[in-house]
Amino acid sequence: MKKIPLKNYFIVGFLIIFTIFLTFYLMKKYDSVKVKEINFVSEVKENELDSYITERQEVIIYMASSNNKGLDTFNKDLKKYTEDKNLKDLYVYLDLKNVSSNFYNKFNIKYLKEADNSVFNIKEPTFVIIRNGKMDSYLNNINSIEQVKEFFKKNEVLEW
Repeated sequence: MKKIPLKNYFIVGFLIIFTIFLTFYLMKKYDSVKVKEINFVSEVKENELDSYITERQEVIIYMASSNNKGLDTFNKDLKKYTEDKNLKDLYVYLDLKNVSSNFYNKFNIKYLKEADNSVFNIKEPTFVIIRNGKMDSYLNNINSIEQVKEFFKKNEVLEW
């Protein structure tokens, strides 16, 4: 039997340790990227929004851009709140990164109440409640999960 040099054992040991560290590093990197995605509620696309609203009497839409890095902390808090209160089916997510340039105008024309002459400006993140095909209430430029809790309570959405 041929004797294997001690140097080879060190090389194999180093490769094993390096592979373990690389695996943990990549797992951590993957988890940090994964959290930035809104994957804790169903996503609705712009072209599906009209039919989604038509099919339901009451709809809550969470609008934000997946490109907005400033929302990472808020989205983590929203995910925790959604999972803790089992709100996964209460609202849907619309990624503003993927909407067309005339989406905002179409949204205002279609969903603002006739009596409301104002223009709805979406400031990320935004929650919109649509009842009977028209915007009933909205909360935008949200800074904390406490605002969302108060908004849901005020609009009695947790009782749906």
